[in-house]
Amino acid sequence: MIGVVGGTVTAAARQTGHWISFGITLAMMIGLTLYVLYHSRQRFGTHWQKYGPTYLMIIASFLVMADLTRHVLNDLGWWPGQLSNGWGSDEYRSDCSSETPDCLSTIGVLFTIVATYAGFTILAISTLWNANICDKIKDLKAEWKRLREGDPEEDNTTKDSAEGEPAKEGAKEGVKEVSMQGQGAEVV
Repeated sequence: MIGVVGGTVTAAARQTGHWISFGITLAMMIGLTLYVLYHSRQRFGTHWQKYGPTYLMIIASFLVMADLTRHVLNDLGWWPGQLSNGWGSDEYRSDCSSETPDCLSTIGVLFTIVATYAGFTILAISTLWNANICDKIKDLKAEWKRLREGDPEEDNTTKDSAEGEPAKEGAKEGVKEVSMQGQGAEVV
């Protein structure tokens, strides 16, 4: 974004950004994984049915963290950008001058596109499974069908329109209680 407004990014600022992104995302993924694991005790069934969302969240965490880890390893010099075998950590090919998807290296495609998008897709599936969304949609569909067929569950209590409270027991419909207060009558 800084390049768009004509600014430049120093190497130190870029590394700091990589570390901040890495730390925040790692904390978020650990938190999500622990949250899903905590809720696994509420699920029943086979081992996969109980812990499946947790396993998917762990896989999603590794995939989402892959590109950020590549950045940090490159910044530390632990995975150099240019290797003779072509498997360096550079996101873009050295023979390309722009940072566009057309110039992504093999590692760039694998980490930036494949791992990141697969990770977020699996994260969404895990979250929906953890929320038991399929059963909730089934319940919503049944409720919609019940309402559309004109079979609403009727509330057997008569409501007093003035106060929104259930009518007093023994009160007949259409009969109002009148009390005399002061000089005028008040309808209760």
